[in-house]
Amino acid sequence: MRRSPFLFLFLFLLLPLAGFGQTGKATLTGRVTDAAGAVLQGAQIQTVPSSATYVSDKQGEFVIQNLTPGSYEVEITFVGFAPFAKTVAVTAGQPTNLDAVLQVASATQDI
Repeated sequence: MRRSPFLFLFLFLLLPLAGFGQTGKATLTGRVTDAAGAVLQGAQIQTVPSSATYVSDKQGEFVIQNLTPGSYEVEITFVGFAPFAKTVAVTAGQPTNLDAVLQVASATQDI
């Protein structure tokens, strides 16, 4: 019986510390489509300043986790389409959504 107050005190002090590591990161999610609404599987998503590159899945969706909260320039490219770029602000604890609609590149643009 004497151990239960110590156990309670230990858990009371230790459990709040477990949550600190989880609240400091942000998540960016989104979907990449063309102007007609068709998904673009394999689109490349790059975030600056982190310079990591991600790829959209079969449904054109992507999830970028463990970002440091702040502002990012997101550039999305897909062969035959004009690049899509947008600045987004991500915050810790809640996902930020960015849906991108890519336009077909004109014949005068470099691909």
